[in-house]
Amino acid sequence: MTVATRFVTFRGLDLHVDDRVLTPRKETELLVEVAKELPEGARVHEVGTGSGAVAVALAKERPDLVISASDISPAACAWATHNSARHGLPISIVCRPGLPLDLLAGDVDLVLANLPYLSDEAMALRPPEIHEEPRIATQGNCGADGLGEIRKLVQETPSGWKLALEHDTHHGSAVREMLVNAEIRLDYRGDERVTVGVAP
Repeated sequence: MTVATRFVTFRGLDLHVDDRVLTPRKETELLVEVAKELPEGARVHEVGTGSGAVAVALAKERPDLVISASDISPAACAWATHNSARHGLPISIVCRPGLPLDLLAGDVDLVLANLPYLSDEAMALRPPEIHEEPRIATQGNCGADGLGEIRKLVQETPSGWKLALEHDTHHGSAVREMLVNAEIRLDYRGDERVTVGVAP
């Protein structure tokens, strides 16, 4: 793909990435754990798949699920496609912003997303390695409160669809207010990391 290719490990899987995609982190494994609770044959779509780490890991651990993914970044989509093919996993990946409803035939049982959520203020407090990640993946158009991208996805998700949204540790209460029957999930550090709920 590029000369800057490097290996990363996510849930025991070797993945390829470069400087144009977010390096997958242990906190994000929580999205996989949430999706693994779904019944057999459920349909999952991941928005903002990046390197494809979540979708690939989920497909590996739950081959009965029907998994698709999307991302706004052509580089991310290329790496997600590469990583899914490398592990021989049938994941449909499209390069589109937001939730590609026109490509999703029928209901989806769960929408997963680790969208940009670092405001300028939050970014200033992060360690140096975060500043080396692509801005499209860390900040995007998340706005002053860091919730712009998450808010937009919730608004465009059909009413009644279930979402699992990764967010900053101080965003839990705000994200819960966006959803119906929302509950928080704690990451391995005990921080509020993922909110699970239903689109209003």
